Amino acid sequence: MKINLFVFGKIKETYLEEAINDYLKRINHYRALTIIELKDLKEPKNASFSDLETLKDQEANLFFEKYKEGPIICLDEKGKTYSSISFSEKINQLESRGHSTLNFVIGGSNGLSQSLKEKSQEIISFSKMTFPHGLMRLIFLEQLYRAYKILSHETYHK
Repeated sequence: MKINLFVFGKIKETYLEEAINDYLKRINHYRALTIIELKDLKEPKNASFSDLETLKDQEANLFFEKYKEGPIICLDEKGKTYSSISFSEKINQLESRGHSTLNFVIGGSNGLSQSLKEKSQEIISFSKMTFPHGLMRLIFLEQLYRAYKILSHETYHK
């Protein structure tokens, strides 16, 4: 099983980059995980609602240019919430469907386009709160690592 994490923009904070790389190494013990950084499109000054929707659609197009196969799981504050244990069960369920790749998407600063959400198999929320993208990347990776520890019946989850 291969896992892709699609994100917009690059990490600017060294401390986050170090933590993300640490979790990447940990997860790669269980599954091959690749972070695919897409271009972070800049919001026009004094952008209208319509401008922001167009921007999100353009970001979705960037995603679909790189996307190849497998279920798409969007991370969005309006998605379904899981406990760590139920998230591990969800990962197990997604993997057991016979797909070779799972694709997770963290949207740009304005969120995800409706068209991308509609094409996703699942929308997951880690919180109703909004997090900076670098921190959300780290939170996702930590929870994915925790899920594989749970599924492997290894100590880590408490």
